[in-house]
Amino acid sequence: MDLLDDIFDKSLDPDKDIIFNDRNVLRTNFIPKDLPFRENQLTDLGKILSVALKNSRPSNLLLYGKTGTGKTVVTKYVTNQLKKKSIDLGLNLQILYCNTRLAGNEYKVLFELNKEINQCCCENQKTCKCDIPFTGLSVGIAAERLLYKISFLKLNTIIILDEIDYLIKKSNDDLLYEISRANESLENGFITLIGISNDLKFKEFLDPRVLSSLNEEEIIFSPYNSTELQKILISRSKIAFKPNIIQSSAINLCAALSGLEHGDARRAVDTLRVAGEIAERDNDNQVVDKHVRIALQKIEQDRLNNSIISLPLHDKIVILSLYSSSTKTLDSTGTIYNIYTQYCKKLNIDFLTQRSVSSIINELSLLGIISSTVISEGRYGRTKKIKKEIDYNIIKNIFLKDDTIQNLL
Repeated sequence: MDLLDDIFDKSLDPDKDIIFNDRNVLRTNFIPKDLPFRENQLTDLGKILSVALKNSRPSNLLLYGKTGTGKTVVTKYVTNQLKKKSIDLGLNLQILYCNTRLAGNEYKVLFELNKEINQCCCENQKTCKCDIPFTGLSVGIAAERLLYKISFLKLNTIIILDEIDYLIKKSNDDLLYEISRANESLENGFITLIGISNDLKFKEFLDPRVLSSLNEEEIIFSPYNSTELQKILISRSKIAFKPNIIQSSAINLCAALSGLEHGDARRAVDTLRVAGEIAERDNDNQVVDKHVRIALQKIEQDRLNNSIISLPLHDKIVILSLYSSSTKTLDSTGTIYNIYTQYCKKLNIDFLTQRSVSSIINELSLLGIISSTVISEGRYGRTKKIKKEIDYNIIKNIFLKDDTIQNLL
């Protein structure tokens, strides 16, 4: 306990706090006052949503761009400003946000949207007896309850579904169809749906009926280049760090490496924060290139750990089946399935169908654990080539911490 007291006391000592002014500026949920290099998207989104201030329904819209291109922060910035303006005008405008990847499925999306309504309309919603419990309803009934509540409370509603591509690939587009067509049946209020997607091919997964009602407007977010990332990091670092703490070379390195990763500003900002925290823990007086490189390794390792450890048991067994092969590229899901069934027998559990395992493999490609391409082999048809993207030793070290999977190593 004395050791911990010493650590805690040092963290509270202002003389030891030499790195950060405000580390929260470098967190992914921080919304800056200035959004450089996104003025066009900000203006376009603002113009589309501004009609809500006249009690008119804005068009549904889709926002496309790779991870870290500013889609979420621009959307939150614009809708926050819109909400403030609506309060000044005495309008009943509500902004509901849900990250569908974090929610996990359609029902949980509806639950989270309902929870947001309860929080922002806590007094009025007491008279509305229509609520959505954590479990226990069908998706259809839950959707009906949400729409009824919006109508009952006469809410002009903008619903933001982040990472909407994940929800569609994991479930289907039934929920999108219900929400995007809801205005046809609402007696009061309106719903505008903003879908944020990391996948530019997202529309290919949508039913034409959903696409026609959802894709009324679209805004594209292109990746940041290294120069733009550098300027963003310089702007943030001036607020986040104390003067003369971070070397310009560390910022340049962070921008350059993140520029290679599809211009991911979120990753760049996160890396800068972790680099600062590493320097702080090591009692260093400056943040230098070394800290940036260590931070990148840590972030990547943490991302993999969190992604894999949180997966269901059968997903983990499929991963081990994929990585137990000595070859980097696998030619068929049949081979993987045979290994998978043998592992299930060793654990004395029932195995899934080959079709279910194929679906799991498709989901693993979304996490970056593998990549797959379909190759035409002429008259022999088409085959799927599966490529392993992570070193086996990294996978092994993660699974050594899993009480069940470690028995298969």
